[in-house]
Amino acid sequence: MGPEDRPASYTWLMAADRLAPDEDAFGSWRAAGFTTVVTGPSRGFFAGNTAVVNLAGERPNDMVVMTPVAQRFNLSGGPGHRGYPSSLAGAFAYGKQLLSDAAHYRRARELYDADPRGRERPTYDRALEGILPVEAGEQPLLFPASTATEIRRAIRTAEVMGVRPIVYGAGAGYGLAQELAQSGVPILVSLDWPEAPASPDPEADTPLEELRHRLLAPTTPARLQEAGVRFALYSDGGSASDAISGAQSVVDAGLSHDQAVRALTL
Repeated sequence: MGPEDRPASYTWLMAADRLAPDEDAFGSWRAAGFTTVVTGPSRGFFAGNTAVVNLAGERPNDMVVMTPVAQRFNLSGGPGHRGYPSSLAGAFAYGKQLLSDAAHYRRARELYDADPRGRERPTYDRALEGILPVEAGEQPLLFPASTATEIRRAIRTAEVMGVRPIVYGAGAGYGLAQELAQSGVPILVSLDWPEAPASPDPEADTPLEELRHRLLAPTTPARLQEAGVRFALYSDGGSASDAISGAQSVVDAGLSHDQAVRALTL
């Protein structure tokens, strides 16, 4: 459950320490041409540290290329979470508070280390210890955002927190390419594109805006490329075949083949 006053926060967890290779799953990704991934815990408001991992090796430790590389922020506590924060506003407020607490924690520790006489030794808090690299700007924080409103809110919240953001999701990035270029915020674009329901209600009246979004979402990478935004593509939890299909949609929507490969690799 995490510390009582740090709900659903697992900043100390390391993907590199929890790697449990599934040969069948890894084999399907390797067969599709993927050799290396960035992976990490997904549960909680602050899920933990990601790692760069090779999809082949004799032992889990041999497969870790780099760790940690980023922390992930979510807008819900995930399965099992109860109580505060229980709303979107609460999640953002909690995120800001945790970073504020981390800054105070770091400063208190610095003062104590410089001159401990007459000072109370700061109490160890592993949730705050884990987020200190993010608070110090040494490690980026992954922010979820899909719609234009969410993307803008994520960037503003990151500014308030004083952290280095990477926005992930970004399905509506096609309408914000110039804004994103000016912000300088890197973007991870999900390859899980919006689709019409498999069994749609024949009586339902689909809003024009939803139809427009389905059509334009796959053009996001091409728009970002044209605007000079630093971006990459990611699988968003789907299978290897889903990722390949999603990448093909990106190429069909205007991104060159070489640019798509670069966005999946370098």
